[in-house]
Amino acid sequence: MSLPGKSKKLLNKTLLDLESGLPLTRKDFRAMKRSRGGHDLDLAGYVLWLEEIGAFETRKADAKIYAERFEL
Repeated sequence: MSLPGKSKKLLNKTLLDLESGLPLTRKDFRAMKRSRGGHDLDLAGYVLWLEEIGAFETRKADAKIYAERFEL
């Protein structure tokens, strides 16, 4: 299915171009640097902590059987 010409133009105007459509100021860049706190992220330590708390253990939920009959 293709869009009519007018709809295509309207759609192209509403899409966000992440390279040019998101203007950032110097203040924005400073805030992004500040949010990291100047610390390097310890990804290995974070993964170990996730394993320690059991975040990767999957638990299968018990199936629930309802007595009601489903009809459309």
